[in-house]
Amino acid sequence: MLRMSPGNSQTMILCVPPDVGPELGSPACEGEMASLVSGGGENGGVTDYVFGFHVPRVCRVRGEQVAAEDLIVQAAEAFRAGDENVVMDAEQLRPGALALPAVVAAAGAMVVLGEPGAGKTSVLEQLTNELPRVLDTWSRAADACLWVTGGDLTEHSYEEELGSHLLSLPFGGDSAGGAGVLTVVLDQADESPLLSRLSRLLRRSLSGRDTSRVRFLMACRTADYPAALTSALAEAFGACRCVDLAPLSRMEAVALADSAVVRGEDLVVAAESAGAAVLAGVPLTLELLVLTYQADGQLHGRPEELFARGVARLAEGPAPHRLKKPLITTALQRLTVAGRIAAWMLLSGHRTVWRGAAFAAGTYDLPGDVLVGGTERTAAGPFEVSPQVVEECLATALFTAPDDGRRAFRHSSVAAYLAARYLTDRKITQRQLENLFLVGAPDGETSTIPAPLRETAAWLVAMNPSGGDWLATADPESLAVHSALVRSDEVRRLTVTGCWNVRRRSNWETRDGSSPAGICAIPHSLTSSPTTWSLTLPKVLPAGSPQHESVWRSSWPRKPVPVTPGWRAPC
Repeated sequence: MLRMSPGNSQTMILCVPPDVGPELGSPACEGEMASLVSGGGENGGVTDYVFGFHVPRVCRVRGEQVAAEDLIVQAAEAFRAGDENVVMDAEQLRPGALALPAVVAAAGAMVVLGEPGAGKTSVLEQLTNELPRVLDTWSRAADACLWVTGGDLTEHSYEEELGSHLLSLPFGGDSAGGAGVLTVVLDQADESPLLSRLSRLLRRSLSGRDTSRVRFLMACRTADYPAALTSALAEAFGACRCVDLAPLSRMEAVALADSAVVRGEDLVVAAESAGAAVLAGVPLTLELLVLTYQADGQLHGRPEELFARGVARLAEGPAPHRLKKPLITTALQRLTVAGRIAAWMLLSGHRTVWRGAAFAAGTYDLPGDVLVGGTERTAAGPFEVSPQVVEECLATALFTAPDDGRRAFRHSSVAAYLAARYLTDRKITQRQLENLFLVGAPDGETSTIPAPLRETAAWLVAMNPSGGDWLATADPESLAVHSALVRSDEVRRLTVTGCWNVRRRSNWETRDGSSPAGICAIPHSLTSSPTTWSLTLPKVLPAGSPQHESVWRSSWPRKPVPVTPGWRAPC
């Protein structure tokens, strides 16, 4: 198992056997781990982090071309084979090589590719967690990190968020004081409406600049990454390597599970027997398997059902330190309210729930008071969504606390699942879902799903294959890349059939010589009486043309949609 030496995380790997520490099941082990896996709520509860330690990830260096089959995780790739060939020297970096992200990042620009849940953001955070963030300007006197989130990078904000910082770098050959290194991070680049133009903008901002004391790190969904960025970054930084994150080794998965007071070997064997070995090879989904195993003592059901069960466990037992009053909600009620929050945030472009004064909320903060009001329903019956109900939901392990005033979902994949579950349970009509999830050509022949909603769309199909086949038919390519988390045989069947039909249509159109259909934007506002679900969503889509990504990016609202109190579901 790989563990980084605290003194030199870039050059040293220690092999730590999984049985180091107290014996599993012993009183010492129970005492050491109790605070990690239990809380003071009903059914024990869970904390923000299930495992006893972090495992440094290993990445695979990609070649210049991204093979189509790389977008789909294969069952044979559930676990990394071993660590014998992990590269420790930048001179040994070659396509296909396994390396530590820190080694790749120190040898030029690095782009981490992968789908939601792979751990891209976590890797970037681990590489920069000891660096102070740049709030205004970089002084050059000390190391610092400029962190930019893709959704914040728009045509109007580019200069403020990134361009001005790059333009402030000295020209090549000029003497510049300071011995610091600036690490520029562009996370979730696929969420930026500028992605298709980013290579040109970076070339302009970095032209002639001295980048010897600058590192550039980026994370992007594989299917959205524009190849032109690689050459632009290589010109500026001497080299640019695209990598994806290798799965955990089997030994690492066992050791992580052991640290959560379950027998790791038994859990991994159970995951393999359930056809969910791929879920055990990624920390996010391994964590959910552990939670399920803790509760049930086994892993049963399809992989997507195991994922759902793990998410449900996160709603059990809010952390006591987050609450001021005794619990009044059940786990199912908290899970339902979390679905309401997820649907609201994803469909209105917000990222965090703001719990402070309204005037102090940020651009991407969703005021918590808009989530209060109306009723929701579980199998036990309806219940009022009061301020305390929302607070108890936000206090669960479904959410993290970036700071005192904000709550964010534990991971975007959790939010995507919960939003799909909520929309499915509320029996939102196909017409309403089409208005929310698709933008398409005027002739209705071709449509696409905006990138921020693709994972939720994949879950919608997995939860209701017969009722969601229209999504797979409309945009099968967008659903195909989410097989790592949404491992449904029915989703695979629908997406393969859809991709084949798209290919046939494409060949026919090529032989026919017809040109792609035009594209137009038709804003759509979804309202429901007696209260308004204040959304203004794009009904814009490409008609299968190469420009489809830039089209939806220019139309999809990159700023949060205004919201109003008294929210109710759009049905």
